[in-house]
Amino acid sequence: MSLMKPVSSNNERGLALIIALLAMTLMLALGGALVLLTSSETVIAANFRGGHEAFYAADAAFERALAGLRSVPTGRKPTFS
Repeated sequence: MSLMKPVSSNNERGLALIIALLAMTLMLALGGALVLLTSSETVIAANFRGGHEAFYAADAAFERALAGLRSVPTGRKPTFS
C-alpha cells in the first residue's frame, strides 16, 4: 500500500475558478458588443429612412413647382398657393 496523497486539489479548484471567470468575462464582452452593434444598426436604419423621406419630399416639392411653372401662360409671373 502506498501512502501517497493526491496532488493538491485546492490549486486545481483555483485554476478552474479562474478559467470560469475568464470564460464569463469573454461571454459578457461578446454580449455587450452584440448589444452595441444592434443599437447602432437601429440608429443607422433610422437615419437612412429619414434621408429617403427628405429626398422624396424635396422631389415632390420640385415636381409641384415645375407643374405650377408649366401651367403659367408665357409672359406672366407665376403665383404659388
